[in-house]
Amino acid sequence: MMRLKISGLFRLVIATLAIISVVAYGFLEFDHPYIDTLSLLLMLLFAAVLYFFSGKFSSKHPPAIIITLLLILFVQLRACVLIMLPDSLIQSGSVTSEMFNVTLGYMTFGAVACYMGLALGYGKNGNPDARTMAKNLYGNGFQLKFLGMAFLLSLVLTLLVYYVFGYAGATGSGENLGFFQRYVARVIYPIGWLMMFMAAYALYSGKASYAWLFLTVLFLYFMSFVLMGSRGGIYEIVIIFLSYKLIVDGNFSVKLNGWRIVALISMIPLILVAYEISTLLRASWYGNDFSVASIIDAMPSREDGFSAFTSLISAVSYRLSFFEPTMFPIFAQDVGLNEISELVNIETTLLSSINRLIPGHQFGDILFSEYAFGFIYNAKEGILAYAESGRVDHVGYEWSMFGISYQLFGFLGGGMLIFGFTALLGRIIGAFNAWGNFYGLACSFFFMAVLSIWVRNMGLDNLIDRTVHGLIVLCIYFAIYWMVMSLLKLNGYQVRGADR
Repeated sequence: MMRLKISGLFRLVIATLAIISVVAYGFLEFDHPYIDTLSLLLMLLFAAVLYFFSGKFSSKHPPAIIITLLLILFVQLRACVLIMLPDSLIQSGSVTSEMFNVTLGYMTFGAVACYMGLALGYGKNGNPDARTMAKNLYGNGFQLKFLGMAFLLSLVLTLLVYYVFGYAGATGSGENLGFFQRYVARVIYPIGWLMMFMAAYALYSGKASYAWLFLTVLFLYFMSFVLMGSRGGIYEIVIIFLSYKLIVDGNFSVKLNGWRIVALISMIPLILVAYEISTLLRASWYGNDFSVASIIDAMPSREDGFSAFTSLISAVSYRLSFFEPTMFPIFAQDVGLNEISELVNIETTLLSSINRLIPGHQFGDILFSEYAFGFIYNAKEGILAYAESGRVDHVGYEWSMFGISYQLFGFLGGGMLIFGFTALLGRIIGAFNAWGNFYGLACSFFFMAVLSIWVRNMGLDNLIDRTVHGLIVLCIYFAIYWMVMSLLKLNGYQVRGADR
């Protein structure tokens, strides 16, 4: 059995993808339209950056592992796919090797800034202190049961809202949604209860006996994504589980044997199947047929040939890409996005953030940043900085921390924003870790999720909206939890750890 730190496992993946990139490029049977030898060298440089920061750095600063995972998925893996499937890149006909290389170079610069910012903010003492954690351990499982039931109830209510009011979008914050969906329904916040459940589980001295409940809660959360037509269920579960392990155990070890390796590899087809099922469920919101037969028909078969599988891989890879949202702001003129700066700038970001937090569209119909690319591609409708009512219900794309930082502040300013904002998040996570109690751990999990949202980034207004609403609801849930535990104490129940 092989035993690796999780950062070591990521190092193995980074090295493997780097080798695949070199081999794939070396065996190309066509002249690649935008990847050349310099591009390959930049890919190796990017891989070297990830490899370096996955060493001792990740042991001292465990949240870096979340950043590394995202950069592997959205940059390194995407680059491998683009070598073999160049048409997978949006606007590929307009992209040159210079554009690709500058984009990859900027992402390498931004990645270094991100890691260094985390190091500054998180510091050397950001991990939870074992003695502080030990003081807050408790032996009563009531908290786990209560939080598990609260989570399940909120999950059921969330699904009911979706099925009664219709599909609300990935973030539930589409500008054309009514007051109930944007403000009232968002108080139903399953991930808030989930983070509190994980905090209670981390402090429960007999957690091994409740491992089944922990896994059941994670599975139900994943299934809720599938049922709501979201294709990011597996991604969300991985981020949540990693956040838990990194906060509680740091750079934890992974035992790998033959069966576990096979299980990991088998996740690939399962991810593709889940992706197709979620896609069909999402389409069913708009009146399309959804059945077992439609799922089978949508999956590639032997008769479809290799092209069907490459199309599916290309579609999944497109959803996991930082190349387009970083390249488009840098080379807006070259790819036909001439008015992008009118849609997304510092002013519109500030006004949109206020619009999203305060009901009533205080500053008119400012376009939300995550929908900017969708509007610019809509040639029939035209390009508008101020959207007409109902026109923002389009699929948005991630900006990534690279793209939005460049869009707002340019090359050097963007790097400074990446450095500074990541440092701030690192400081917040480290500060809550120092508490070592129930509330501190729950907040640490929350800001680990914010770190993930920051790296993927659907616009700073989106980030502010989700962070502020999430914190407000989490505080409400803290108050409910505290009141329930206090009432139990008043009635003579011994619930040790309920006040932590």
